[in-house]
Amino acid sequence: MRDRQAEILALLRRVEAEHGVEVVYACESGSRAWGFASPDSDFDIRFLFQHPRREYLRVLPPADTIELPIDDDLDPGGWDVRKAAGLMRKSNGPLLEWLHSPIVYKAEPGVLDRWRGAATASLRPRNLADHYRGLAKQMWLSNLQGEAVRAKDYLYALRALACCRWTLEYESIPPVPFDGAKKALPAEIQERIPDLLAWKARSAEAEVMERVGAIDRFIPAEIDDLVERIEA
Repeated sequence: MRDRQAEILALLRRVEAEHGVEVVYACESGSRAWGFASPDSDFDIRFLFQHPRREYLRVLPPADTIELPIDDDLDPGGWDVRKAAGLMRKSNGPLLEWLHSPIVYKAEPGVLDRWRGAATASLRPRNLADHYRGLAKQMWLSNLQGEAVRAKDYLYALRALACCRWTLEYESIPPVPFDGAKKALPAEIQERIPDLLAWKARSAEAEVMERVGAIDRFIPAEIDDLVERIEA
């Protein structure tokens, strides 16, 4: 049986050796972290890295992003800590999710405490809420317009709306696992989620299902309603 943890740690060591950096934090992002991976879902490995100190003293700054091709089902990518610190000031949604992922592959001592504390102290709820509303709108207008849809796309849109509602209601960073964030959704929508999760868990990423009327009515109405709540 494959040891995925060992494979991922080996990949991170290759990143460090080939790029001359230190990976200070690495986690799982996307559907595996959210709790609704399909049987063929990739491992979305995201990490923060730092260059040797001397590199930050150069006239031209060092690379702030490392993007690598998918290797089998490992999809790695990361940001320099300086870039990440700048994005934190804007309450960047992906960064905040990385920092609060329930699946951590590597974390240097004290890194998570410092970064999570800074993320909470600098949180701009409306910025984060607008990010999630934008994700839901993008999913609705792009992937949820056909006669048949993927359970994945329903779940992505509903999770984005749940995180938006959570951020506005509690003025805090929403839970990364959907099981926690979904509590911000209306009860009648929460009741539909187990069937979507069961469908996605047993299906390939591209498999489609019949549309669900209650969800189809909820998503566009909620997207519109959230505009007023964010701008209030």
